[in-house]
Formats: sequence, C-alpha cells, structure tokens
Amino acid sequence: MPLPDGMATVTLTGTYTHPDGTPMVGHVRLVPTAGQLVHADSGTTVQGPVRADFDNTGHVTVTVVANDADGINPSGGTYQLTLSFYDADTVSFPVRLLKATPTQKIAELTPVTADNGNYLIVQGPAGPAGPAGPKGDTGATGAQGPAGADGAPGAAGAKGDTGPQGPKGDQGDVGPQGPAGTSGTLIRTNDVRLTPGDVPLAASGSWTVVTSGSTTLAGSITAAVGDRIQAAPSFMRNGSGSFLDLVILNAAGSISRYFGTDSANPLSEGHPSYYPQAASFPGVPGTMQITVGAGEVDETGNATIALAYQGAGNETIYASPTYPWYLLLTNLGPEPPA
Repeated sequence: MPLPDGMATVTLTGTYTHPDGTPMVGHVRLVPTAGQLVHADSGTTVQGPVRADFDNTGHVTVTVVANDADGINPSGGTYQLTLSFYDADTVSFPVRLLKATPTQKIAELTPVTADNGNYLIVQGPAGPAGPAGPKGDTGATGAQGPAGADGAPGAAGAKGDTGPQGPKGDQGDVGPQGPAGTSGTLIRTNDVRLTPGDVPLAASGSWTVVTSGSTTLAGSITAAVGDRIQAAPSFMRNGSGSFLDLVILNAAGSISRYFGTDSANPLSEGHPSYYPQAASFPGVPGTMQITVGAGEVDETGNATIALAYQGAGNETIYASPTYPWYLLLTNLGPEPPA
C-alpha cells in the first residue's frame, strides 16, 4: 500500500563486486527492530520487513520509512540490516536511518545499538454519565378552610408541599484506559546462505564444527541469555560415515551444547533426524530450538549456531553455488510469563 502523504523515507544504495570486477549475487534485508512501524493516526502498518535483490551489475537500492518519520508508532528505533551473499559470509547489524539524510550508501552506515523506539500511549475512552433520576411528584392540594363568620367563604387552604425530588441517577462507570501501543512480539531472523565449497568430511573421533576452508558452516543472530533460538537448516549430503548435530557455540567459538540433548554431552549417534543411513532409517527433519545460556553470547552480542560432526568421514556436506548450505535462525526472545 502507498505511504501516507509526506511520510519521510531513506533510500539505501550499494554495489558489490568481486575483486576481479564480476558482480556478486545476493540481497539486502531490512527489518524494523520493533517488528513493524504503524501509522499512529490510522493504526495501519506502514513498514515491515523488506528485501531487495542485487541486479545483474551487483547494484541494489532499497527504500524504507525513516526511523524518526513524523506520525509513526514507535518513533525512533532502529532497523536490523542484513547483507546476504551467495558466495561470501552474511553481514548483519543494527542501523538508525534518519530523515535528515534521505539517501545513504550502505557501505557508509555505522552499526548502532538495537533500539525498539518509543511507543505512543493511547488512552481508553471515558464511560458515559448515568441518566438523571426522575423528578418527584407534586404534593396534593391542601383542604379548603372553614367559612368565615360573616358568611364569606373561608380562605383557601395552604398548598401542599412539593414532593421530594427523585434521587439522581448513578454516574456511569469510567471506561477502562486503553492499552499502551505495542509492536507485538519482537522477532529477529537471520537467513544464511553459504557457498564456499563442498566439504568432504575427514574421520574425526571427537565432535568437530564443519568448515569449508576458512568458512564455518554456521549462522549468528543478535541474542541475550534466556532468548529462545530456533534453527531451520537446509542442505544436501551424501555418504554414510558420520553423525551430525546442530550445536550452539560459546563466546570463544567452541562447542557449548548440542541440540540433540540440550546439554554439553552429545548423543552417541548424533541428532536422530540426521542419521547417516537414510535409506534404512529416514529422518524427519524440522525446526529445532535451544535457549541461550550463560557464556553463549559473544562480544558482539551474537549467539552462533553451527553444524558439527563425528565419525569415520566418507561423507560430503554440500555448500557450493549450485547446492548452497542454508540456515534460517529466528530469535523468539525469552519465554513470556505464564
């Protein structure tokens, strides 16, 4: 839908090429740290996640609502910018895009601290006043006085008192205060596509993180201790000599815990869905989840999920331009209170 008239935007541009001048393949993705930006007057969403692919020259252009645009809720805040390349490592960091600089180069952006912004609190309507009480009845007319001594008619009796006024109706209850504006559950994601080259696994008696040259088959996402991280890997493999599992690394880059057990001790034959004899024991892979623990957030504020293996080798993990290694990470945040 079109943006409201006068809504301030920022346009980002970039061109990405290999050292030999050939264009890189990939895309840029911007996600409001608050999840979405809402037009404060109408309540309609004006900005959610947006993605733009590189063109055939390696150039990309993407336009989003400025973080300090007038009339948005929340105001302020940041975007999580992710550059995903099909033949290079993914880069992701928070940025603040201000209306004072409506055109910026991605390469010149400076990472900032992620910020959800400030929300406008909307008051609930007051309840209507209760109806007025009914008016009291008029008192009865007094009796006529006795006749005078000279035969003149007696004076009229005094008028009866007016009946009491009916009680005033109760005032209606005050309506409840409207809830403060929220962005809903804040969910971060990072989609990683790695193509450094296929990995023939060598024999390993201990669990080892899979690497292709200097590239670790892993993905990172901004997280804090207590956050729930979901991982959805997708890749090709062949052979039957190694056991596999996803792992969460510690701040030093070593294996901390295994998804198969949610502990520092792995299953003896790896995660069941990755069992190597697929013809006899087909697995049912799916999204897996782990909660970030102490020591599992690095100095940049990221938690890292990697693929690890153990066994006799005789197996290949594919991570090539034809068959990329893919991992989608989702940070659901901490478990909400019951």
